[in-house]
Amino acid sequence: MPYFDLAEARRKSLPGLLIGTLAGWAIFFLIFGLFAAPAAAGKADRLGFAGQWLLLVALLILGMTLIIAVARNFSPAIDPTLNQEPRCIDVSRRVLTNTVEQGLIFALLALAVAAAAPAGSLGVLAALTVMFVASRVVFWLGYLAGPFYRSYGVMGMQINIVMAVWAVIAVLGYQPFWL
Repeated sequence: MPYFDLAEARRKSLPGLLIGTLAGWAIFFLIFGLFAAPAAAGKADRLGFAGQWLLLVALLILGMTLIIAVARNFSPAIDPTLNQEPRCIDVSRRVLTNTVEQGLIFALLALAVAAAAPAGSLGVLAALTVMFVASRVVFWLGYLAGPFYRSYGVMGMQINIVMAVWAVIAVLGYQPFWL
């Protein structure tokens, strides 16, 4: 088995973590005011608003699935049981699996936030959805470039953490300090 230096791997990932975090949140703060909250304040309206924005996450997952399916048709991976997938398909498949996992967490948290948070704060949910999808694309492209470059897409996990905190605060009946 080849030697793996964990300290070196962390050192190589650090620039992506820092740049991905700083650039991602800077872009978020530049765009979040562009998204209007739903006009009506009822729970059904808020859940409908979240559902409409979750379409972006579903389209991302569908797009990834289609890209992998087409790529398999043009490689030995057309028969996945032979274990002859090129690196790009293997990486894309791993990213798809991770995106489904992260996307499910995001979707559940988005619905919890939409059900409990005041309607006026939900424009932030739209911006977080756009940034979540963008971060997953950055994660994918970075991973295709090399495993250490996937750290540039770290914002997706950070968004899920922010959404979890927001959901808990909203369910408890409070408004987060950042809104």
